[in-house]
Amino acid sequence: MLRSLLKRFTNRSPHQGRPMVEALENRQLLSAAPTATLLIPAYFYPKPSGDWDRMAIAAKSVPITAILNPVSGLGASADPVYAAAVDKLESNGGKVIGYVHTSYGKRSLATVEAQVLAYHSFYHLDGIFVDEMATDAADISYYSSLYSFIKNVDPSYEVIGNPGGKTIETYLTAPTADVLVDYEDNQGRGYARKLKPSWVSNYTAQHFGNIVGNAVRQTMLADLRRARERNVGYVYMTDQNLNNFRTAYDRLPRYWNQEVAAIEAENG
Repeated sequence: MLRSLLKRFTNRSPHQGRPMVEALENRQLLSAAPTATLLIPAYFYPKPSGDWDRMAIAAKSVPITAILNPVSGLGASADPVYAAAVDKLESNGGKVIGYVHTSYGKRSLATVEAQVLAYHSFYHLDGIFVDEMATDAADISYYSSLYSFIKNVDPSYEVIGNPGGKTIETYLTAPTADVLVDYEDNQGRGYARKLKPSWVSNYTAQHFGNIVGNAVRQTMLADLRRARERNVGYVYMTDQNLNNFRTAYDRLPRYWNQEVAAIEAENG
């Protein structure tokens, strides 16, 4: 979904053949309560004292992972302004991951892999955000191959996949991603009524993310609590309408300071 919102904005893997039981053992639910991380589609250009600087300030007190997408994709070369913003955020403790889209498994894998390599060359990043992720079992091989490729580029990279809705457990255990965003939509009644699949409780909250739009300040606080009750570790609430292609993700929410404070309070 994120790609559509952006169109109008400027030799063998170590994972291949690994027994599923090993993957499961590495992903089992831990007893300690995990911290909450803000997962931010940062699709706004860095400006002095702008939203990238605000994220950098907040990163000193709360975990932040920003999704970098300079020109509705990577672009032909590194942008020094973005490079400086990335470095500043990371120096304050935040993380930045590069955006790629997959057209639900229909985009050429070679094209996506080339973009991953370009991100690795252009910017100092912490991972890759895989948008438009399919949810069918038939597409597992595509995403497992991409996951292995990304980890071979840099084993420290975190891979966050965005099906944007309900998916199946195999996408986590194959693995195809370290984190699955299983909700990306406006708040409405859909989020209030969303039920998590039973298998989600078998894993740590750090393996799941929710991005919720049209959340006013009052519902933002309630939705943050709801996300955590649903075993979600990566969260982002915004007052922007995610169906408005001209403005979605072009700024931080107006209640940014309150959202940061809520995450800080929850993490203790």
